[in-house]
Amino acid sequence: MTTRPPLADRDLQGVWDAVVIGAGLAGAAASYQLAQRGRRVLLVEAKPFPRGKVCGGCLNARAIDVFQQLGLGRLLEKAGAASYERMQLHAGGRSLVMPVPQGLAVTRQTIDQLLVDAAVGAGVRFVDGTPAQVHPASNSDSRTVRLGSPHDPNATTVHARVVLACDGLGRPSLTDLREMQPQVSNNSRIGLGAVLPASALRKLRPADALQMVVGRDGYVGFSLCEEGRISVAAAIDRRALTDGAKPAKVIAGILKQAGVAPEEALDQASWRGTRPLSQRCGRVASHRLLLVGDAAGYVEPFTGEGMAAALEGSLLAGRIADQAIDQWSPRIASQWQSTYTRAVRSRQRACSRLAWLLRRPRLTRLAMRLVERWPSLGVRAAQRISSPAERHKEIAGWAHR
Repeated sequence: MTTRPPLADRDLQGVWDAVVIGAGLAGAAASYQLAQRGRRVLLVEAKPFPRGKVCGGCLNARAIDVFQQLGLGRLLEKAGAASYERMQLHAGGRSLVMPVPQGLAVTRQTIDQLLVDAAVGAGVRFVDGTPAQVHPASNSDSRTVRLGSPHDPNATTVHARVVLACDGLGRPSLTDLREMQPQVSNNSRIGLGAVLPASALRKLRPADALQMVVGRDGYVGFSLCEEGRISVAAAIDRRALTDGAKPAKVIAGILKQAGVAPEEALDQASWRGTRPLSQRCGRVASHRLLLVGDAAGYVEPFTGEGMAAALEGSLLAGRIADQAIDQWSPRIASQWQSTYTRAVRSRQRACSRLAWLLRRPRLTRLAMRLVERWPSLGVRAAQRISSPAERHKEIAGWAHR
């Protein structure tokens, strides 16, 4: 549990090496890296910690690889993350079980808090329950960030040699910067999520395999996490949520469309929602400002892609930000733009193609029949999305230089 210090606290004044906005995986991991390099880092989070997020909780092999590169693999054991190595896909009355690269599942409330604790232990100053707003660039030597809402009498400003915007979909910290606003896809779905208690489900069995249910109105995944908790995450067509439809009713409709028996526990769940999921930002860098994680762009995730992209992006951004602190130049913004495109967006394109397939029930059923006949097709597709790539390691080397 963290407590918010007075925003006028003298410890917040002066020029920070880095101000990181958003304490999700991307922000906490980037903060930890910079603190490990001896940098003075302020990490700001709009919501009070600990807090949950809409997320399936799946850490695929790529995400686990980043934890290990950071020297934080122990956090996954401490979290009690549950392992998985199979996925059961339900669509159109059919069900298919297929192997996937081994991964781990953990709720965001648990893993985000552990990662923030590690950052604080490394020397990061953490302020939660505090919205942040990046001011337009006006000083070549630093960037200004307001802490607190516009109407907060205790709001204050801080300055940083580099700012990392890691505050997720819609990047609310950048609303004053017109050039950094996202482009939202017209057919973007909405995310819904909840965490169910252990043994809440009666028909679906996430303890045996990740459960993915695909229907006309979207898809929903169920994963077994720490202490038997079940993380539920869905990508839903916006039209399905019109006329005041409740999240549980929409999810129940998807199960019915897929031929899956109803789950009564969904009616008792506390649901969270997201902004439109599919967003793209033409620019992911500006003067002394880097966009990282979901703030830099997002596609509908599948079996851990969202968290892997955030962690991989933070690993690269941390290295580039370390250079920017010592000597900023416009070249650094260009470097992050190209590095992010090569390392993250290339992976997101594969996820976009899979999301396109899942929006077409007939093609999804055809793909399931093909995988039933040639299982290696499903294995290769899962490995392409989930496994660490040598190319990523090469790109990390470019960013380090």
